This record gives sequence, structure tokens and C-alpha cells, in this order.
Amino acid sequence: MKKIVVLSFAMLLLFAASAQAGKIAIVNSIQAVSESKAGQSVGAEVNKKKSAYEAEVKAQQEKVNNLKKRLQQMGAQYQSGMIKEDQLRKAQQEYASAGAQLNVLGEMSTMNFKKDVQKLQAPIKKLFLQVVNKYAKEQGFDVVIDVVRGGVAYADDSVNITDVVIKEMDKQWKK
Repeated sequence: MKKIVVLSFAMLLLFAASAQAGKIAIVNSIQAVSESKAGQSVGAEVNKKKSAYEAEVKAQQEKVNNLKKRLQQMGAQYQSGMIKEDQLRKAQQEYASAGAQLNVLGEMSTMNFKKDVQKLQAPIKKLFLQVVNKYAKEQGFDVVIDVVRGGVAYADDSVNITDVVIKEMDKQWKK
């Protein structure tokens, strides 16, 4: 339902702008960001962060797996009378604690990764909007619709400013 409202609103804006004989352009924000140097730079940083979080979770998962194997061995030893019940319980508690730590680590890693991605992407989003606004004003566009969010069903290639936006982002990206 929300998509229909958004699409309807976008189409209304499009028709209103064209009814006033305005100049309309489209841009693909995902393409502009992902193909720009800024987007590629941030993409590399995001991948590094992701790998670091994954490595941390993987290490804890391996610890849990090792404790599980140990616990299974101790269960067999307990059955045969080789170890006491308190030793088995201690191993069970250690395994349960490590499993709980793994769950918390997984949740925290996901939350922290999302925050890191948002922080890394914020300057690019700002740059994208600045470039689009400046270019639209310079070229006399009344409306620029993001095809990713605007619900454009058809647009002539001549109104697509994505390549220009990529070039301008590349020029303005501070390394």
C-alpha cells in the first residue's frame, strides 16, 4: 500500500512538472554511488569492516564448536565413570556460556556493522545530493527523479544524468 502511495505521488509530481512544460531528468542513485570513486572507496571500507566482524564471530563459533566436541567426549567419559558429575556440569556451563556469548556477539556485530555502514555512507549520500542539486540548477531542470526511489516506468535516455553525476562525484571526492 505504501509503495502505491509513493508511486502515485511520484507520478503526480512527474505529471505536474511536465504540465508546466518543465525540464525533467532522471538519475539512478545506486548506479551513481556504486560506480563513482567515492562509492567504490566506501565499498572497500565496508567490505573490510564486514570481514573483521565476520572473523570475530567465526572465532567465537569455533570456540563453541570445540567446547561442544569436548562436552561430547566428557559425556562419554562420565558414562564410563572416568570423570565426576561436577566436571561434566562445569563443561556444560562453559559450553552454554560460550553459546550465549556467541549470540550476543552476533547481534552486536550486526548492529555495529550497520552503524559503521551508515557512518561511511553518509558523506557519499550528501555528496550525491549536492551534485544532483547543483547540476539540476545549472542545467535548468525542474525535477530530477531517482529511478531507484521514484517509480519511473519510462524515461528517455536523454534525461538520464547518472553518468554526469558520477563524473562530478569523482571530481569532488576527497581521498
